Amino acid sequence: MTRKGKGIFEFSEELDRALLCAYRRVVSTYPYEIKGMRHIAHLIKGESAPRFFVSPERARQVMYMMKRGKLPSKTLKERRKMYDEIGRRVTMMQSCHPEKSFTKIVELIVENPAPSFYMTEQSILKRLYRIIHHNVYRNQQRNK
Repeated sequence: MTRKGKGIFEFSEELDRALLCAYRRVVSTYPYEIKGMRHIAHLIKGESAPRFFVSPERARQVMYMMKRGKLPSKTLKERRKMYDEIGRRVTMMQSCHPEKSFTKIVELIVENPAPSFYMTEQSILKRLYRIIHHNVYRNQQRNK
């Protein structure tokens, strides 16, 4: 089975906005406790996300693979946790709403808030540096 989606890159701008909001929330909530960017990334990792950053199509494909016990071997630990949580929610929603299609259930789940960003602290840190650098550069260009 070939992947046609772009994975997390499909939601790059939305993820950047969500991470920036989480960054601002963490910095304003813990202004005196923060010990640097790594600490901020650690705190953001524990924050909830506005959605699961995976397409409904990819989530559905992975749910089918998981049912057959064939999750791709290269699935990262954080992504695996995300798919496990989506699978748990799918099972729960199917029992409550047997009339809804599997596709619709997966779509509803991935578009709703997620308990975390399902990213490593290192990935959050890299992305934050890129977002912040980009925003600083853009503001400098505007002020010229």
